[in-house]
This record gives sequence, C-alpha cells and structure tokens, in this order.
Amino acid sequence: MNIFINTVEEISVVILLLICENIYSLPDNNHLKMQDLTIMKIIPKMPHIMLALIIISAILISGCTTTQSGQTGSRSFEQTISLPEQHYRPDGSCYYTSLIDVKNSGQGPAMNVMIRCALKDPVTGDTVDSESRFFEVIDEGDHKAFTVSLDGECNMNYAIGVDVTEDYK
Repeated sequence: MNIFINTVEEISVVILLLICENIYSLPDNNHLKMQDLTIMKIIPKMPHIMLALIIISAILISGCTTTQSGQTGSRSFEQTISLPEQHYRPDGSCYYTSLIDVKNSGQGPAMNVMIRCALKDPVTGDTVDSESRFFEVIDEGDHKAFTVSLDGECNMNYAIGVDVTEDYK
C-alpha cells in the first residue's frame, strides 16, 4: 500500500483507516489515494462509534503535533563530578567531599536552577546523605562549581549522584 501524507488531517484519517481496515476495503489496485480517504466515502461504511473515534483521533493527533515555546528542551547541562573523598572528624565519624561543576550548555540563560547532590550507597544505590544548591540564573555557557560535604560511614566506596532541574516559572 502506497500512502503519501501531507497534513495532520490526512494522518488522522490514515490511522483510523488502518484501525478500521476490516470495515474499509482498498481499491482493486491496492493503492490508496487521498481522494479515496474523503470523509463522505468513509462514514457510510462505519457505525456511529467509528465516527466518534474519528473525532477523538483528530483531536488527539492535532494536540500531539503542537510544540511549546523555546524554553522546553532548550536547556542542557554538562556535569563534572569528582570522586568522593573520605575525611575523618575528631570523633571518628566520616564525611565525603566532592567537587561539582555544572555548565549550562543550552541556549539562553537557565532560570531557577536546583542542583541536588546525593551520596549513594555502593550496594543498594540508596541515598545516604544529600545536599542541594539553588542558583537563580546560570547564563548560557556559564558554569557553577562548588564542593559538597556529605555524611557517610567510613571506608565505603560511595558514588555521587547529581540531578539538575530548572523551574521555568
């Protein structure tokens, strides 16, 4: 079957035809042309429930093709994370430090950026301790570097997890 699709409306009709292929039969030459897809040729061959599906499908498909303004997906962040370094306190307990560097490699400034750092258990992956930093703005190409200090058990092979989010509000 050769189908050439030019518009969103044609996509919705083709999808519905594929769903309802047992109701609508193709012409003898097995080529489907857009003039064969007119609503007036399809509706008489479908029950009323299929008409409802056409309307719902058209609404859903047209919603799927809309795009949001440039803020969504325009940001990307590069992260550089040093391995956690163990330190002893006078009481014998331990804490780990790590240098975190986050760069805005996206387009335009990143607003209301929250960077969450977590000390992760090597066996279970559970978060042992966490620390967050908030930055009102990270300009395009700029980076923010800081050191986190996270509590943990001594002599563990912890990892550092970093999650960066931006609030567009």
